[in-house]
Amino acid sequence: MHSLNDTPIFLEFLKRFFKFVKIEFRNRYIQNKLFIYSKCNCKDKGCATVYLKSRTPWKESVQGIYIFDTNKGMFIIHVEENGFLEFEALLYEQYPYKKEIDTFLKYEKAIHDSFPRQKKSIKSLTKKNKQMLHKYFRNLEHKHMNTIDLGEV
Repeated sequence: MHSLNDTPIFLEFLKRFFKFVKIEFRNRYIQNKLFIYSKCNCKDKGCATVYLKSRTPWKESVQGIYIFDTNKGMFIIHVEENGFLEFEALLYEQYPYKKEIDTFLKYEKAIHDSFPRQKKSIKSLTKKNKQMLHKYFRNLEHKHMNTIDLGEV
């Protein structure tokens, strides 16, 4: 596992996204709660799924699947009881963090189950990365999902 402090774009993306969808952590510093476990290896250009793991299991009231449809893609957050959190980003190829995660995990073949030490310092974002994140979140909106009633199945 890896610390979120090593991927500053993804860390800032998560913070902004969770604020956008009104998900709050008891501890404001999510980099001390969540760690990067792995990424999806489906090789789909539009997939930017990252698997995160928490130090402690999630409460039963939090577990489940949360779907957020936006004008810039669909996000699915799957919270599992064993401490895993799947952050699935679909339908859009230009997620600001995708390239960073791909290059960061490119050389990691084995997945380590040990939690890394907590780092106090976070790699700083460049001005270009800050602008890229600001541009992405500037006009991000929720889309209303279409529901279809199938009757009895």
